[in-house]
Amino acid sequence: MIDIDILEPAKVKLPDNYQNVALRYNNANVAWNPICASYNVDGKAMVDSTNLDSIASEVYFDLFAATLQEQHFFENVSTLNAADYSTTQFLDTLAIPELIFGDSTLTQDELNSFMGVHTLANELKKTKPSPNPVRHKKYIDPQFGLYSKEEIAVIADTCTADILLSLDHFYTQNGISYFDYNATANEVVLIHYFWTAYDLNKQNLAFHFSKTDTIFWSKLATNKKEAIHRLPPRKDAVLNAADIAGGNTANFLIPHWSTVKRMYYVSGHVELKQTSDLVEKGNWLEAAKYWKANVDNGNKNIAAKSMFNLAVACEMNDEMDAAIDWAVKSYYLFGENNEIHAANCKEYIRILAQRKQDRNILNKQFNIE
Repeated sequence: MIDIDILEPAKVKLPDNYQNVALRYNNANVAWNPICASYNVDGKAMVDSTNLDSIASEVYFDLFAATLQEQHFFENVSTLNAADYSTTQFLDTLAIPELIFGDSTLTQDELNSFMGVHTLANELKKTKPSPNPVRHKKYIDPQFGLYSKEEIAVIADTCTADILLSLDHFYTQNGISYFDYNATANEVVLIHYFWTAYDLNKQNLAFHFSKTDTIFWSKLATNKKEAIHRLPPRKDAVLNAADIAGGNTANFLIPHWSTVKRMYYVSGHVELKQTSDLVEKGNWLEAAKYWKANVDNGNKNIAAKSMFNLAVACEMNDEMDAAIDWAVKSYYLFGENNEIHAANCKEYIRILAQRKQDRNILNKQFNIE
């Protein structure tokens, strides 16, 4: 097995005119919240008094921002001053009307605003942020959510961004369970987040996205106490999960590099022994010369392995069609008569087909014809 870096596409395609991005920590659920502070340890209800969610939300936001900057997909990524809603009560004055999607008078921008704001209002109802004391009150704007039209105009005038990504809501859920039947303790952290995107050129709500990431730990031991003790402390688990989710969210929005594993065959054949050193040095073209010379070897094992390794070399050179061709040839040398090799070939062909499809998506995301 070797590790390689591949470019993976974003799960969504942002409009081409979004080249400069502003980020803002605007979390409405920043004050200590009894709903979010509650968790469960093997059936026992617990309450955390440390406002861990607020710390986790900042960890999440910082990792999201750092990942966007590291990938260099946007021309510029800036971070605006964070909002502080620790003493702010949100007032939901939205009367949710019946929405007729076929209504020709409803523009796409109006639909985006409607859906975004009301989805945010529903998210806030889940956690019911209730700061103590309350020193400020803020209404949810029916078109702009946690902002007003005037506030968005000010942001548009004072920064050079095309789009504002605003983290408007964040909370976690956490619990530990023990299962007697397999003597295993499991810890789960759910990271819930809600973002609103504002087009700063049009000065409107462009879209929203919300998601829940699940991070899971499992430990085996001879008894319940030991198994639970082996799990990470709640604080470590929640903050680690927030860190992971921040990177995942950035990768949802933009193309990103990932490290993946690839198998290749190591051979004891005199000529092919030296290819292992060449692969370790990343000299795939030189190694391919030895494999190419053995695809017609009278020993079918050597020929099949050489063909498979040529497929990997072609992938390293971004030649997906050739890689698939060599993997298919390697498979048909034995067919299903060699079950392990057949499984290796079929799995690799699946991976290559996905990479070929991903490359087409990447070309669209980078506007490559």
